[in-house]
Amino acid sequence: MLERIRSPMRIIVLAALALVGCSPDSTGKGITTANLGDGASSADDGPSTDTLDPDETVGPVTGDGDGSDSDSADSHTAGAECMVDGDCAPGWVCQPPMCVDKGEDDPCTGPEDCKPTAPFCPHDGQCHDGSEGDPCDDDGQCDAPLLCGPGSVCQNGDEGEPCADTGDCGAAAPFCTADGSCHDGSADDPCADDGQCMAPLLCGPAGGCQDGSEGDPCASAADCGAGAPFCPPDMICHDGSEGDPCTGDGECAGALLCGPAGVCQDGSEGDPCAGDEDCGPSAPHCPYDDECHDGSFGDPCDDDDQCGPFLVCVGAGDLKGCI
Repeated sequence: MLERIRSPMRIIVLAALALVGCSPDSTGKGITTANLGDGASSADDGPSTDTLDPDETVGPVTGDGDGSDSDSADSHTAGAECMVDGDCAPGWVCQPPMCVDKGEDDPCTGPEDCKPTAPFCPHDGQCHDGSEGDPCDDDGQCDAPLLCGPGSVCQNGDEGEPCADTGDCGAAAPFCTADGSCHDGSADDPCADDGQCMAPLLCGPAGGCQDGSEGDPCASAADCGAGAPFCPPDMICHDGSEGDPCTGDGECAGALLCGPAGVCQDGSEGDPCAGDEDCGPSAPHCPYDDECHDGSFGDPCDDDDQCGPFLVCVGAGDLKGCI
């Protein structure tokens, strides 16, 4: 009676196992586990010979269906084989058949051949990061605030660096002058006008920045500074002190006068004169010897008025004197 009951149960179990790919083993006492994966087993491997007891529960079968126990190695490895850039690790590019690290000075035909740390491919056909001295074709290939100078290299635009216009010069030396170099407009720097000189410097007639101090060249008073505001015939800035050249009293400082010799003087004893107007209060007379005198005893005179108190002008011609 027990055998009768077990036979129908065995049939039911075997039918259920057949649905999941199991079959009785050759002994008729168990079942094999062939073909329980996601796909068919390879012909070389053949079906598994592990047996299951029909009374045991069959759990879920794991695996990726191709018989491997782990994922394949990551193909995005630096130095790995590749066909396109996407096959390579970040920061690397594909130069078939290998991923390569494109750094500074590596060869390139375009920016796509360069890595982010040296992203520019200028005219020399090498990758660069745009640092000072690197080749460049435009400002965009230089690391800001560097500029691409007329020599096609990245530069700061500092004092003395080459320029074609002010766009090639930096904030520290913003003027591009006639010598083709950046300058800050300090004294003696070349200039075309006052605007290329650092205030309060002026652009002198020699084409250099100057403060217009004593001895600086000038074409007019506009080239001279407050310390030496006069530009007399010698075309040099002067402050109008005694002995400085002049064309009139206005080019002499303070109470000084522009004497007949064309120099500033105070009109004191012995200074040259063409008339009393060239003489100062300390020696107000200009007699026949054309020198300023105070009219003291023995001084030349033309009349008594050119002699001091209690003295008279005596003599004749060029022999007159105060006595």
